[in-house]
Amino acid sequence: MRQARQADRRSRPRLYARSLVITAAIGIGTSLGCAGRNITGRAETAEANSGTSDLGGETPALEGPDDLVLAPLVALSAAGLAFDHEPIEGSGLEPRLHTYSAHFAVLHPGESAPRDVLLACSPSVSSDRIFSVFETARRSGFDHARLVFTRATSGPSPTADGHSRRLSAARVSLADTAGSQNSISYIRSWEVQNCAVLSERVVTLRRSGQAVTLLDALGSLKHYQPSHE
Repeated sequence: MRQARQADRRSRPRLYARSLVITAAIGIGTSLGCAGRNITGRAETAEANSGTSDLGGETPALEGPDDLVLAPLVALSAAGLAFDHEPIEGSGLEPRLHTYSAHFAVLHPGESAPRDVLLACSPSVSSDRIFSVFETARRSGFDHARLVFTRATSGPSPTADGHSRRLSAARVSLADTAGSQNSISYIRSWEVQNCAVLSERVVTLRRSGQAVTLLDALGSLKHYQPSHE
């Protein structure tokens, strides 16, 4: 009897340790699942309060011709940078994007891994900040981006300001070198002052059927040709 009790006592720590591992694994999986749903769910079904959208801030009041997709959401405003509504430092964006990609297949089985990053930027955010985010995204394996816009519309369930909000997007490619295709319009950071100017130009080009590529700073310098006019 004494030997049986001692054997049972020795087995308890092992069982307890194993249960801790299982519980931790379930907790981590649940947290990642919630994070993945939040990243995309907020971008796909946003309603506004007091003139701002659930994207985390104000965007240019435009309507893009492209759809939203399942992808990581980045927000740029005067207050700083955010990933899925969580404020982060600029150096924290690249590891967040790598983590998103690494866990995507687990969170969304059967879905194709995203090549796009969703960007919601306030109208006054400078083009340098925007292109810096896109350069980081490209280094992290994302070669496309979608500028995301929120626009007030009349709806059956108005918000506090009497309007609901409709989300749309405009898709661009990200590159460091310009190709020879005449059907592609290239935009460099110095050609646009801020998010408002960039967004209006991209939406106009996309609505006319043009493909748009944003060149990062290095690519822009490689292909800069001084004017002789």
